[in-house]
Amino acid sequence: MEQVQFSIVENKLPSWLRRLSVISFIVGSLLLLGCETGVYHTVRPGQTLYRISKTYGINEAYLARVNRVQDPAQLKAGARLYIPGAERVRHVSVVKPVQKSL
Repeated sequence: MEQVQFSIVENKLPSWLRRLSVISFIVGSLLLLGCETGVYHTVRPGQTLYRISKTYGINEAYLARVNRVQDPAQLKAGARLYIPGAERVRHVSVVKPVQKSL
């Protein structure tokens, strides 16, 4: 996947950009171009950004950036994450806290 970074003034797109297939566009951020494969993963209770990134084989920081997740600890169940490059939704194991005996 090719990534091009640039800024847009007053949301005016250059003519060459209007002819391209744009997957995701965030003004002042990254522009993802092309026919990138990817899926949307719905976060389930107990799943972490770290575990999701490892399951899909993608860098955690990159996954956070693509999905605009600023604090992975605040990831909520029900959130939809775009997983670039994935061809299917995968099962992500759930992290359960260990209960200590008294």
